[in-house]
Amino acid sequence: MPKGGLGGSGKIRKTLRNEQSFLDSSLIWEKFIDRDLDIFWDSRIVDVPMVVLDTRIKLNDYWVQTGRQTGSITTPALQSLGVYSRKTFSYGLAQFRTAFPAQVEASERVWVGLEGGAGQTGGIAAFDVRPAGLFVNSGAGAGFAVTPDISAFAPADFRTAQYHYAVKLNRSNVEFYLEGELRCIVLHACPELAVTPITSGPYYIYGSQWSPFTEMAAFIEIHNTDAAQRVFDLSPDCVRVACGDPLPPRVYRLYDAGTTNLMTTLTIAAGIETSHPVPTLGYNETIFQFKADQQCDIDIEILTQENTWEAYNIPTGATHTEDDWPANKLWSYALTNNGVLARLMVDPDAYPCTVAVAEAVLR
Repeated sequence: MPKGGLGGSGKIRKTLRNEQSFLDSSLIWEKFIDRDLDIFWDSRIVDVPMVVLDTRIKLNDYWVQTGRQTGSITTPALQSLGVYSRKTFSYGLAQFRTAFPAQVEASERVWVGLEGGAGQTGGIAAFDVRPAGLFVNSGAGAGFAVTPDISAFAPADFRTAQYHYAVKLNRSNVEFYLEGELRCIVLHACPELAVTPITSGPYYIYGSQWSPFTEMAAFIEIHNTDAAQRVFDLSPDCVRVACGDPLPPRVYRLYDAGTTNLMTTLTIAAGIETSHPVPTLGYNETIFQFKADQQCDIDIEILTQENTWEAYNIPTGATHTEDDWPANKLWSYALTNNGVLARLMVDPDAYPCTVAVAEAVLR
């Protein structure tokens, strides 16, 4: 047998297997140390307006790392630069630590997150930065994605200081986190999901019929319609992406409806206390728990597709209520017919009433 024959082929096959295994795992910076960025990313650039074919580029010419957590992507004037991971991620979690670039022209955009192919037809779950502020984008098919404006949660210096942004795709929703805090959740269900947007409280709630693909690539896109180049403060070290749980357990501390005040910080002075809604769509069980220092009547309400809140019915058909629940005793109830959204209603028998426990566990 000639020297290096099958043995050489074996080494090649082993190298290819190792490289494929390497690419099939999560996307973390340590993999970039001794490798070209183009191993991980497919990149292209195109003139704007986008009337010509895209041109493949060598990403290292545009995206550089200058320190452990410092680096930048430079987009030339009047160009749109797109970067897509070669690996797709099932129910992905995409995390970015960045400061978004200043924008001048009204049509300038920056997206970071997950996408199922250019044009959003395969779905998108991404932060969407515009001159007007910080938006998110979730859905599938041209014209079917929703684009909530979450600028109210954006730090004043989000274009000059780095912050942590995370997108998590789940079976029936997409979650958007800023500095570890859930700030928006978009619910997805066909054929007729209708949710009137809730744009108050600690996190906004939206609905869209068409869910993104369950497997999408991580992507970064800078659409620069200005006559000057744009420098995007983003290091390869600050992009982390991995596959995730399609239905991850969630724990929500309940908030006073329409505010960012936890119910456990409240002293109810009069009337009925209502919690901010909890997104229950897709979960098998939601456990509500509550305790206060006064005897209370407690009820659960669910949102219907007629946009009305209705008292939750237990399997016997009776309306679920807890009349005269004792003070200082933990109340716990497992909601199994979850619906789309659920909330807690508390009517104390005496005032003032101080809340000690108010939470929901989804599984």
